[in-house]
Amino acid sequence: MTATSETVDLFTPIFKHFRRLPANDCFTQAYSITSHPTLFQQYSLNESTSDYDLDSLGLRPISTWSLYSCDFCEGLYFLSNPFTNDGQVQWIDRCIDKYSRQNKTSVGDNYENEHLARLRWVTLGYHYDWTNKIYKDNDQTKMPDEVEKLCEIIMKVISSNTSLFVYLPFEICKFSFSQIVQ
Repeated sequence: MTATSETVDLFTPIFKHFRRLPANDCFTQAYSITSHPTLFQQYSLNESTSDYDLDSLGLRPISTWSLYSCDFCEGLYFLSNPFTNDGQVQWIDRCIDKYSRQNKTSVGDNYENEHLARLRWVTLGYHYDWTNKIYKDNDQTKMPDEVEKLCEIIMKVISSNTSLFVYLPFEICKFSFSQIVQ
């Protein structure tokens, strides 16, 4: 049998390892750009995005962003915080108050936001069928305009084709990262 993305799961064992650790041990065992600089390579960014209003999306000037690849995990990239302080608050508010109010969430229908404490994920755009492991063309919600604009800017800056953004709570890891699938 040949190794494919369906037969080789490199993520789950590492995820389970870190999930079992106490919070303090997660920080001591995790790699970071500052603690392990030799494991990361910095990439240049495409800064020709003058046609975008970065301020309206809470973004810093692109010249202040940094993109790193990981030598230990091909295809995984870290985009250092591109958000202003106000932008961070703005996006957190959108995620908690606006994007969580829909029926494609880990708790089902959450239009009234009454399940916020139990909420673990929300799907925007195409919805994933976990049983059949596919995205269905006829099962989608409209992607919010500001998310489309944000993704468009980030994709243009990092010059990639596809991206999965993972946002982690500040108290868990104190950074967010973007995995680029090329």
